[in-house]
Amino acid sequence: MKVHEVVSKYEAPDMRCEDAEDYSLLMRYLMSVVIFKHFQRPSVVAYMLMGEVVLATMSSDQHTIILVMDHKTSASGPAAVALEKEDFNLFQLFLRK
Repeated sequence: MKVHEVVSKYEAPDMRCEDAEDYSLLMRYLMSVVIFKHFQRPSVVAYMLMGEVVLATMSSDQHTIILVMDHKTSASGPAAVALEKEDFNLFQLFLRK
């Protein structure tokens, strides 16, 4: 199944992600988006917590900012992951399901 099919399937309010394959596909896709589209280090993605996604804030340029506290270079402060609305919506879908 392709990512857009999984997203379409779980956008319905009553659908829960109980299929491990769907869960894994969506999670790997989100990881790829953050690493390749938003140029973040893999350690930022590996240590990103759901609580950090929940506490995300909106920037003045309409990007959603997720602060990841624990990562490879965390001595220099949290990593700021700036996501466009469409990408952040996928994170929210993942958290809800």
